[in-house]
Amino acid sequence: MAKVRVIMMQRDEGDNLARWLTHYGNLFDFPNLEIMDNGSVDPMTIDLLKEAEKAGVRIYWGYDTLNDFHNKGGHFGNIVKSWDNTFDYDFALPLDCDEILAAVTDNGLSTDKADIHRTLNQLKGLSQSCRMDMLMFNVPGRPGWFAPDRAFHKGFLPARTMEIIDNGQHDPQSKTPGYVSVPLTYLHWHNASFEETQQRARRKMEPRAADLTDREALLAYKQTPNAPGVHLIDLLLMEPAEYYNKYADEVTFYAPSHGGRTVLHARGQYRLWDSAAYLAANPDVQGYELGPFHHYLRFGYAEGRALS
Repeated sequence: MAKVRVIMMQRDEGDNLARWLTHYGNLFDFPNLEIMDNGSVDPMTIDLLKEAEKAGVRIYWGYDTLNDFHNKGGHFGNIVKSWDNTFDYDFALPLDCDEILAAVTDNGLSTDKADIHRTLNQLKGLSQSCRMDMLMFNVPGRPGWFAPDRAFHKGFLPARTMEIIDNGQHDPQSKTPGYVSVPLTYLHWHNASFEETQQRARRKMEPRAADLTDREALLAYKQTPNAPGVHLIDLLLMEPAEYYNKYADEVTFYAPSHGGRTVLHARGQYRLWDSAAYLAANPDVQGYELGPFHHYLRFGYAEGRALS
């Protein structure tokens, strides 16, 4: 089984942290998990961190400034370098608290431990960065349903290959240039209620932008080159109806699926995913290395391809 070490930074994540600890503790065992706390004050979160610490998770206390958050990639890089000198392991997984690792299989999307490790085992020996080409964002107002975001990718690294880790973990660089696309993804529990999502966005922005409410001021800040949190401005410009309907025209699926066939909702119909039927209807997909379900989510739906 692949040996994976995980590093994450969080603040006051509460329920997300409970989900994260359950998932990654089961996948990789608690002593292989490390968490940087960015100044939590929420009692539930602090209790969970202390319990995790007793279970073997390494907690880095005291990294509680906005500067620490905006230098997350640098912190992660230093930690991964220390792993390379200390541990026998296969992969370094830098991620966020709202990201749940899943495998893209012939049955659809799976959070099953065996499916995830089967995929990771096939990746052992790589020397380039591993890229998840798209993430699956939870659909706001529809618990359990997710939609692909084809423009949002994340990465992780084989052990002892790290060159640099960026703040968002979108493009961690390996010493060997380039990356390999892999059949893994995150269920990204990014979309909370409209009100909470806007509050979270403001907490991640620098003080001079966090209190902006005027639309013109927000648009002006959006034009500031390399401004911290500038990618969050669109969330602050949204209206509630736009937020809750942003996946109305997208394929969605129900998750997590623990290895069974995934339920899809596409163009007004609910379907059980069937890889054989998709390949029969689209024989040119046979050679797609990441599998038919990955192909449908990334390309097939937008191309209007038939499911059967």
